[in-house]
Amino acid sequence: MNITEYSKYDGLGLAELVRKREVAPRELIRLAIEGAEKLNPQLNAVLELFYDRLESTNDLPEDSAAPFTGVPYILKDIGSGEAGRLQEMGSLLLKGNVVRETGYLIEKFQKAGLISIGRGAVPEFGMSCSTESPLHGRTSNPWNIEHTSGGSSGGPAASVSAGIVPIAHANDMGGSIRLPASCCGLVGLKTTRGRVSIGPDFRDYPIGTINDFAVTRSVRDSAVLLDAVEGPGADEVRTVPKPDRPYTEELSADPGKLKVAVWSETMIEQAVDPEVAAVVNNTAKQLEEMGHHVEEAIYPIDYRKFQEFDADVTGVLVASAFEHFKHDIGMAIDESQLDDITKWLLNRGRETNGIRLFAGMEAHNELRHNIYRFFKQYDLLITPTITILPEKLPVLNTYYRWDLYCQYLLPASVAGNPGMSLPLGMSKSGLPIGVQLVGPFGDESTLFRIAGALEEAIPWKDRIPPIHVSNS
Repeated sequence: MNITEYSKYDGLGLAELVRKREVAPRELIRLAIEGAEKLNPQLNAVLELFYDRLESTNDLPEDSAAPFTGVPYILKDIGSGEAGRLQEMGSLLLKGNVVRETGYLIEKFQKAGLISIGRGAVPEFGMSCSTESPLHGRTSNPWNIEHTSGGSSGGPAASVSAGIVPIAHANDMGGSIRLPASCCGLVGLKTTRGRVSIGPDFRDYPIGTINDFAVTRSVRDSAVLLDAVEGPGADEVRTVPKPDRPYTEELSADPGKLKVAVWSETMIEQAVDPEVAAVVNNTAKQLEEMGHHVEEAIYPIDYRKFQEFDADVTGVLVASAFEHFKHDIGMAIDESQLDDITKWLLNRGRETNGIRLFAGMEAHNELRHNIYRFFKQYDLLITPTITILPEKLPVLNTYYRWDLYCQYLLPASVAGNPGMSLPLGMSKSGLPIGVQLVGPFGDESTLFRIAGALEEAIPWKDRIPPIHVSNS
């Protein structure tokens, strides 16, 4: 198998070749590393390659029954980690930091047959909508290297988009799976709160907005991967019911006639880019043609008001994380080394008193309940994933500019509802445009039914970015 042939398959396709003994896992690892070596000088997406995998991976699959047996993936440089590997979180302060305990999600990835072959770039502590960090610099978009790949899972997303790997680890607090999926033309699922483990070290804060999962090229890879990793870790309490049947079965299931809300009006001062709005409208028309009832709806959120409360909550999370770094890891804090957005959030958190923090948490609870009531009326919501096309690098990085990327993403994170970005359009300039599907709490099944139908109706699998392993 050569690298062009390799890049035509999604993760399940590669695993099937491994099971048939048409390709060896070690060969897949070699091809993935070869692709990363070839493209990384242009992308700066992969921070480190795990060359030891070439020696430790067998020619035969360790578990032929595992759905992704022998398939390479990229590990994000924040979140669930792999014991003994570096995890520097894009920060000079954590340079050389080594993961002490493998995350529960990564253990499940391994049981599913996935093999990590490298570490993907992130902005400092994942606190930016563009992957640009003081430690590792800027990560480019394979569709146009002058533009951002998004954040915070920008390195993993660029790696999948460029054909280096079919799947990459990603996580999402305010949109960090869905946002880079949109920028890079991928499938990006943020699962329901509690659906996938974030333990043991990547702890679930009281507001519960952190989600760990992946970005993929195909909907079926996301469905099968969620079947493989769904459920809590050993010491975690499940907060969401188990699905009635495997998500894989939902891809071909009849979704019935759904009541679909469309929300593409801006919640900030800047209008939605006309090309983005057009793709959302086209998706709405496609759903109507499928027989669903589609209508414009008013999304129950005053974004600007909520944003002020959220700044306090997010700032406290950052400040508390720094206390953890200082006391549990023994890290010396040199604030002059921090990115501007990290400094701003750190100071905001230190200035926030208990009354303001609890007001912010109550704002989260109010938004959560309003969205719960919204989904009493609708089965599905579609929105732009992000308001604009991926910007040119460098991207101005301030908290109050997150709204260009996160106004449609943050509400689902706060409410805990599942949200999925699908690459349903392209701009005239050749940049991907994502559309977000949001479902009721706990209902990934509906998302997969609709995503499977849209993948067939508006296919994207043959779109290849200019920076791709098959083009070099």
